[in-house]
Formats: sequence, C-alpha cells, structure tokens
Amino acid sequence: MKKIKYHLPMIKRGILTLMQIEKPFVILHIIIEIISQFAPYITIYMSARIIDELIGNQNVNTLILYILITIGANMILSLLINGLTHLKNYHQEQFYKNETMNFSEKTMSMDYENTENRDINLLRERINTESRTGYNIYNLYTALGNFVGAVINIVLAITLTLSLFANREVSLISKLIMLAMIAGIIIVNYFTANKRSKLYLNMYEDAVPLNAMFHYYAGFYSNYNAGKDIRLYSMEEFIREWQQQFYEKNNNLLITLIKKVLKHDIIYSVSSNALRIAAYIFVMLACVAGSVTVGSIAMYVSCIVRVIGAATGLVTYGQTLIVNNKYLEHYFKYLDIPSKMYQGTLPVEKRDDNEYEIEFRNVSFKYPGTNTYALKNLSMKLNIGQRLAVVGMNGSGKTTMIKLLCRLYDPTEGEITLNGFNIKKYNYDEYMSIFSVVFQDFKLFSFPLGQNVASSSDYDGKRTAECLKMSGFDARLDNMPKGLETALYKDFEEDGVEISGGEAQKIALARALYKDAPFIVLDEPTAALDPIAEFEVYSKFNEIVGGKTAIYISHRLSSCRFCDDIAVFHEGELIQRGSHDTLITDASGKYCELWNAQAQYYAENKENKQ
Repeated sequence: MKKIKYHLPMIKRGILTLMQIEKPFVILHIIIEIISQFAPYITIYMSARIIDELIGNQNVNTLILYILITIGANMILSLLINGLTHLKNYHQEQFYKNETMNFSEKTMSMDYENTENRDINLLRERINTESRTGYNIYNLYTALGNFVGAVINIVLAITLTLSLFANREVSLISKLIMLAMIAGIIIVNYFTANKRSKLYLNMYEDAVPLNAMFHYYAGFYSNYNAGKDIRLYSMEEFIREWQQQFYEKNNNLLITLIKKVLKHDIIYSVSSNALRIAAYIFVMLACVAGSVTVGSIAMYVSCIVRVIGAATGLVTYGQTLIVNNKYLEHYFKYLDIPSKMYQGTLPVEKRDDNEYEIEFRNVSFKYPGTNTYALKNLSMKLNIGQRLAVVGMNGSGKTTMIKLLCRLYDPTEGEITLNGFNIKKYNYDEYMSIFSVVFQDFKLFSFPLGQNVASSSDYDGKRTAECLKMSGFDARLDNMPKGLETALYKDFEEDGVEISGGEAQKIALARALYKDAPFIVLDEPTAALDPIAEFEVYSKFNEIVGGKTAIYISHRLSSCRFCDDIAVFHEGELIQRGSHDTLITDASGKYCELWNAQAQYYAENKENKQ
C-alpha cells in the first residue's frame, strides 16, 4: 500500500509535468502508439478472411475486396502514422528545448547560496547524467507510450480471440487447459521480465557514475581550449588509458549482465514457444471438430501469442515506470528546492540624484554548512559618490561583504539598510538593479560582442561602443571584423574571435558601465591587465565611475591610492578605515604592513632587473 501511495502520485506528477512542458508532443506520442497497434491486427484478421474465401467460395470479387481493404487500411494507417510522426518530431524538439529551459531557469532563479552548495551541485550533475542516459522525465514518456501500446495490444488480441473461447462447440476442458497455460506462462513471464528489468536497471544504475566521469573527461579533451594543456603536458596517453579503463569497466558490466539475463531469456523463449505449440494444437483440434475455419487458425494462434507478448511488455514497461520513479524523485527534488531568501515588496525609489545610502549594522555571516564566521560585527556606511577601496589578504571577507551587499546572501546576524530600510524589505529584482558588479569569476558568452556588453540581444550600438571605449577596449574593437556583431570565441561561429584574459576583463567592465547602475563594484578589475592597460583604467577611473558610488576590491594596495577611502579587512573583520595618507602613518596597522610588504617586493624586483 505504501508503494502504491508513493508510485502513483509520482507517475501522475510526471505525466502532468510532461503535459506542462509540451502537451502536443505527449498527446501525439500516445496517439501514435495506440494507432500503431492496429496495423498488425488488420493484416491478421483480413488474412484469415482471405484464406477462408480461397478455401470456400473462391469469389474473385470478394477476394479483391478483402485485398483492397487490407492494403487500403494499412496504407491509411501508415500515412496517418507518418504524418503524425512528422508533427510529433517537431513538438519533440520543442519538448527538449522547453525542458532544458525549465531546468536552466530553475538553476538561474534559485537562491544564489544554493548554486554554491556542494550537495545541490552534485544533485544537478546526477540529474544531467541520468537525463543523458534516458532516465527521469525522458524515460517517462517512452515507458508511458509503450505501456499504453501494450494495453491496446492486449485489448485487440483478446477481442479477436473472444469468439474462439465463446464457441460452444469447443470443449470446455480444452478451453480451461488453454486458459491455464496462458495464465501460467504470463505468470512465468512476469517474474522473468521483472527480473530482467531489474537486472538492466541495476546495470544502468552502476553505469551512472561511469557515464558522469566519461562526459566530464569527454568535455575536457573535446574542448579546443584544452588543446594547449593536452599537448604541453603530454596528456594523450593519460586520456587514452582513462578511456580504455572506462570501456573495460563498461564491457565488464555488460558481460555480467548478459550472463545473468541469459537464463531468463531462455525461460521466456521456451515458455513462449510452448504456448505457441499448445495454441496451434488447441486451434487445430477446434478446426478438426468443424467449429473453427482454416483461416482462423493463424489468426487465433497469432492473437494468443501476441497476448503473451503484450502482457510481458506490460510487466516490463510497468516495472520501468516504477523504477524510473526514483530518478523522477531526484528530478523533482531539484525543482522543489525552495527559495528561502525573502523577496520583499518595497519598491526601490528611483532617484535622479542617485542619493542612496547603504549601511552595514553589526553584520556577521557564516556560509551555510560552516561554523566559522566569514564576517564578524561589520558596521560601516557607504557614502554617496564615494570611492571606497576594500583591501586585505585572501579570505579576509572582502568578496563576502560584496555578496551580502548585493543580496546574494543574507546576513546571519545584523542587518544591511538602504536609505534606512532593511534591504530584505525591497523588491529583490529592483534592489539588484542598482548594482553593477564585476566579479573575479565573471562570465562572457560565445555571443556577439555587443550582446555580451548589453546582456541582451537588443542593444544600443552607440552606447555599447562608448562603454567599450571607456573600459579601454576601443583599439581592439576597431579591429573586430564585424564590429559589435563579432562573435566571441569559436564555439558557435567559425569566424569567432579569441580574446585574452585582459580583453575579457575590459568587456566585463564595459558591461558594468552599460548597466549604468548607481553602485558600481569592481572585484580585482585589473588583475588580468598589463601595466599600461592598468594605468589607463586608473587614470580614467573618475571618468569611468562618474557620479556613482564605487567599491574597488584589490590585493594590490598601490592601485587603491586613487580612492579617497580605504577599508582594511582581516580575518572577517573591518580593522582599519581611512585615506592612504592616514593609514600609512599607523606603523603597527595592517595596512602599513601590507603596503611595506608589497613595496619591498616591487623594490626587490626592480633591483633584480637592474
């Protein structure tokens, strides 16, 4: 009972999900499966009529009529199935596209903390692997169609054989013997099919981690960007060895499966053929008794055998639906991940003067699943139009502070306010709109340059070019073969342009400028730039930022001198704040320590070069 309460709702939800993704595809798939079951029975039934007519009256007109009905009915069914299949193929592509988009939208819309959660990332990778293997939602529509087809197959076969068992001239004992044999063989085939199905599914389960590894490495060595590492580190032999290990493990699984399944296949084959022999004997005795026509012999035998095949299929596909539920459970578990972050309803005031004030009030934060504070008791204000540099060693809490500011995470303790109101109360999307951020691990896409800057397929070309010029990308833009329409990278376009890390950083900076938000946050924005390009960014920093409030995160303290305010973080705490001239005078302070350490490094470098 517990199993029924688990499996039926899961299958029901799966079917409803299929319908939501692409309803026409599901309906067409089921209709085609149903119609396809009629074709063999038309031939079986009409062949019996043709044989009886040949043995009996031998009326040419009747024979021609039967032949035309057989050919015509099969032609109509074939044309109908082909037409519906073409339509289904179109909607199948829509199904794949919609399902991928739905899954991607879930990933993009979930709380950011979930995207950094190891367990959730592993669950997503598992689902992707299972989808590629054909499980979860993809296996559901296939098994469902086959299951419905098997039901229709049984109904049609029973309908055509019903007259035989209803015939009073056939002895009751022979009917009971035949029915007992059918029932017995169905039971035997149920257990063998059930066992075979479990063996196959267990093998697929064992293959899931192998497939995950295969796709990971396949993605690595098929990526043209990995070509340099493969050649420089002579990875060819390593990759071949790994492939060989994968194939050997996969082959071992298959060989083990074949050995286990063989005995069940033999049982199924023997029982099915025994039934076929018994069916022939049963029908031929009825024919000899004069109660069954010669033409009906083949029809009845074929239908009885097809009942067994369909019943076996019903068991197999039913078992597949049941076992697939655990994969659906993974699928829905991901889709059901709740959004814990409060979305808020308060609109963010649209101010032409950008008079926004943000304050951290005794904010502390622990990343989920950890007991260590990444930030402790942070209290600070961000003044309007201010140029704030945030410095500190790795792990000091700089980037964590930015994540909290942008509401990628919510504080564990304390609060952050915008113009006096807790930022949780603001509409989430509106609050996010006031920030332009360039993180260290920014992402550019294999789309045209202009779309990368605007983060949209529609963009203002003049404004895009101005932002690229401000970020220092103007010289490279002039050499782009298609200007702003030039594709980045070669993933989708043969004439795509490869860009350096420094050029990518300039494009990311241009993207932040294009958004034109009142707050601009730059997390190590010049790390990949050469010294000349870095100097250009520094010298134009005030022009780039304009009247915006700017937060500049960097490890290189020399690059922070153009900021009028510097915040020094250490081990999750704000330990110093002030201008460069003020902080450098505190000889015992962390800023002075970091400054002198870096100054010494540069001095040693200079001496070595001399």
